[in-house]
Amino acid sequence: MGGVQEIGSNMTLIRTKSEEIIIDCGLLFPYEECFDIRYLIPDFSLINQQKLSSIVITHGHEDHIGGLPHLVERFPEINIYASQFTYHLIQKKFEQLNI
Repeated sequence: MGGVQEIGSNMTLIRTKSEEIIIDCGLLFPYEECFDIRYLIPDFSLINQQKLSSIVITHGHEDHIGGLPHLVERFPEINIYASQFTYHLIQKKFEQLNI
């Protein structure tokens, strides 16, 4: 869904007949020609809300967790799996955004 052969917007969707799992949800800092855009997030339109069960975060860099607040806003029941350190980074980000 994003991040292939680029740095940023890392997001992979694994789909089976019964469920969907996401790996990472990053953001991409825009290029200079993207006037007045602070960052870009992956396109969530391919995600089936009824089948989405969880997201696995591999590590805490912004290109892997930066889009997570947008994903959780759209899919609030999603289970998030991460290491303890990455969990604390996500928790800080959510606290700053009042999520």
